[in-house]
Amino acid sequence: MEAHARGLWAADAEHLAELQATVLDLEGEIEDRMGGIKGEFQGASVDIKTRATVKEWAYEFRAK
Repeated sequence: MEAHARGLWAADAEHLAELQATVLDLEGEIEDRMGGIKGEFQGASVDIKTRATVKEWAYEFRAK
């Protein structure tokens, strides 16, 4: 659908309608499986972690 919107794919109306229906079905299926989400949500989230919050990333330099 993005390729068509950007002029990279010249799909006919029938194919676009079928594709859009499929995308909407898939989106609905994904949303059903996500469970309860608070607030707006689309796509994915990005969690930023630092060495201070992940103990496995902690290290010490030691001279021998």
